[in-house]
Amino acid sequence: MAARFHIEELISQDSSGVIFRARDLESGTDVTVRRFFPRGMGEGGLQEEERAAFDIAVQRFT
Repeated sequence: MAARFHIEELISQDSSGVIFRARDLESGTDVTVRRFFPRGMGEGGLQEEERAAFDIAVQRFT
């Protein structure tokens, strides 16, 4: 999935996950991508390679 979408900005976040505006690289359309935190945000919801992008997006959003 990561190779198909280019994350452009964080739209929203809550205790169950985050919503990003993204570009579908196959169709060229703008989409939203929802990433759920299966055990909550504090319990390792993001995979390690996603954490840096998440932190940058949060800084831009806040």
